[in-house]
Amino acid sequence: ENCLDEAESRQEFVKIRTQGNTLYATITMLISFVASLMFNCHPYLPMVGCITTCSIGLILSFFVADTTPYNKLSRKARTKVKLNYNKFILLAIVVFGLFYPVVTSGQSDGKLFIQQNLLAELSVDHTSLIIGAIVCISRIVRVLSNMVFMKLYMKYRTWMGIILTLMLGTSISCLLFGSFIAPLFVRITVMSLGYMIILFVRDPFRLYIQDILFDYTPKEQHQTLMTLMEFGVKVGTAGTGFVATLVLLKYSMAVVMAITLCIAIVEITLSIWLYRLVKQNEVER
Repeated sequence: ENCLDEAESRQEFVKIRTQGNTLYATITMLISFVASLMFNCHPYLPMVGCITTCSIGLILSFFVADTTPYNKLSRKARTKVKLNYNKFILLAIVVFGLFYPVVTSGQSDGKLFIQQNLLAELSVDHTSLIIGAIVCISRIVRVLSNMVFMKLYMKYRTWMGIILTLMLGTSISCLLFGSFIAPLFVRITVMSLGYMIILFVRDPFRLYIQDILFDYTPKEQHQTLMTLMEFGVKVGTAGTGFVATLVLLKYSMAVVMAITLCIAIVEITLSIWLYRLVKQNEVER
């Protein structure tokens, strides 16, 4: 009965988190569309809308309270949370911390990379139109990925870490090697496909890591784990961003994408190792 309850609880967690991701991706997509229309009306309108929205969010944040019994920032919290670090937890945090810097680099540098290839043969107006279309479609792809992820995850949950990292590596490969294709249409199509794959895997991987970590650890440690995961992402993003900046001082964007691909390959290797630990934990249970 306990195993059945745990399975139902995990399924409910995945379902709720997927719905939340889908709603977030949908709202983000709509905001980007509205911001584009506002920019066409007046260049400063999106900025005014952003300031207004942030101000409302700041006011509403004063009415938000963390009522969990494991909030270490609360003076009323009586439960001391101690996270027992081991190989599985550390590896999962490292995998998570490397994945999102690659995603961030793929999104920002990848878009610039596509733009460079377009500007080499097209006008600024045509380049802006194509980049806008690519970003628009990628937003829709992100929403669709969250909509279909629930069914895929329940069927391939154990393998999902390897599948998503392989897709990430494929996306960076499309961006890098696609830039060497001679016909412009084929080149941009391959690079755009790589860019959209990045948006497809972004949200599902976060859910995957949270699910396996939450399943392995007691609930009083979950808040601490989420903090460590985000800290790992910040450290990884800062490190890769610093390296990319130094590289661009002397080399082209292609070199940055090649370094990003190397990190993605390391990520795939670590994900295979994490997969083995997940299978080992399941056998021990």
